Amino acid sequence: MTRTPETIVRQRTERFSARRLGKEIALFDVHSGKTHLLDTSLATIFDLLSDAPKTKGSLIAEAAPLLTLWQGDIENFIDHGLLELQDIGLIDITESS
Repeated sequence: MTRTPETIVRQRTERFSARRLGKEIALFDVHSGKTHLLDTSLATIFDLLSDAPKTKGSLIAEAAPLLTLWQGDIENFIDHGLLELQDIGLIDITESS
């Protein structure tokens, strides 16, 4: 039986200094000198990854009740949010075999 690869997401914070601003998070990248602001929804995704790596499916399931989005929009939002967090350098996304 062939296993379908799962997307695994891990938080990476070693090069960032974080500060909470209400429900948002300001992150200073000590390598580039850039500051990034995560809005409430992106901060929610980022926070859900703080305990342990998660599959994309479990992240969607945990985020759904916390985000004020239509059910059909959640997966699309998570996909875009993960790419944005990856571009900043805050997470790693890998495929398991």
